[in-house]
Amino acid sequence: RVPVTNHKVGTLFSEKALLKASIANGVHPSDINTMQLGGLSKAQATITKNGRRASSAINYLDSNTRNNYKFTLKNTSRVRRILINSAGTATGVEYQNGNQIFTATATKEIIISAGTVETPRILKSSGI
Repeated sequence: RVPVTNHKVGTLFSEKALLKASIANGVHPSDINTMQLGGLSKAQATITKNGRRASSAINYLDSNTRNNYKFTLKNTSRVRRILINSAGTATGVEYQNGNQIFTATATKEIIISAGTVETPRILKSSGI
């Protein structure tokens, strides 16, 4: 289970003032987790029981996966593009760490989970 909490902004007084001003200007409260577009809602974050941000790796990769010799997580690197063979199958990724360019290949699958900004950038730079 991923721990999701509402981000606390300012004081209760400032939150109430923001809500009142928003409603007065036609912007109503909404739930960020619904299909309703627009509105006012608190930002959400994945925060652990001890108050620290929980990374995607901690939330979605169990310890067996993280410790598997076939799995490598490069958290200081940036994917430049997905490598695609002549049959149109993704075979790996090209990534950058510092000033060096590397390639990583896969035999089964490639998972791109780089967020709402980076994932489309990677797909576009790969011709997808």
